[in-house]
Amino acid sequence: LSDNINLHRSPPIDENVTAAGIFCDTLVTSQGGVGSTSYLRQFEKYARTNDIGDRDGLKHKAASCWKSHNSSSISFNGRCFSKVLVVIGDPLHTIESTWRRFGV
Repeated sequence: LSDNINLHRSPPIDENVTAAGIFCDTLVTSQGGVGSTSYLRQFEKYARTNDIGDRDGLKHKAASCWKSHNSSSISFNGRCFSKVLVVIGDPLHTIESTWRRFGV
């Protein structure tokens, strides 16, 4: 994303709330190895997102773990998201990323 894209900014973010990872607007998720961290770096400038370092465990969570609410949001363990960006790419990059990070 370019910095000159005119996106609507979220209201000011309370440091205590985002540190706990409770109130987030946009979930950025992927199978891994496809640049989701880069997308998160850009999106966090404009919206509340899941944790860029995956400390909340949501960046690579399987789709089957999420619950739909009123067709307008999804949640996992009480964390709701009204927008979702799924980053996809070459499956070989996913395998390489998993091997590099976890040695499996």
